[in-house]
Amino acid sequence: MRRLARDDGRPSAAAGLVSVERSRVEDLYDTLNRTWGEAPETYAELLREQADPDIELVVPAEYIDIGELRGYQGIERWVSNASRVFESWHYDLEDVLDAGEDRVLALVRLRGRGTASGAEMEFPAAHLLEFRAGRVLRLVVYRDRAEGLAAAGLEGGE
Repeated sequence: MRRLARDDGRPSAAAGLVSVERSRVEDLYDTLNRTWGEAPETYAELLREQADPDIELVVPAEYIDIGELRGYQGIERWVSNASRVFESWHYDLEDVLDAGEDRVLALVRLRGRGTASGAEMEFPAAHLLEFRAGRVLRLVVYRDRAEGLAAAGLEGGE
């Protein structure tokens, strides 16, 4: 399994891979974390630099079942619905795996707090990201990392 090179000078299991993709992924999650709580249209606007206009978000129904999410309007709809349910939402980016041409699998730990209940949650997840012209075209969320690894063609463990 090939990990994308880090930008921080630490050794990587993917020597020779260009670190630009990893930094793109790190920038995306930094923006997601930094902008939580912004108005949905502001959030979507801030993601335009990293997201393709035709972006498709595929989110498990157990998160929030709101159907198909496409384009910047889909981002706005997701944020609008999610921000009513979750007071806070934060991703810890744990690893980025090369999943072939224009695809990476981000292994994340999601931490959040319910708006009404105040209950905190934390769990590992996998996000399969497909890029077009350097921007995220498709993001598929897997609650089960093994499913994410399989979907990325990376069965065989982390």
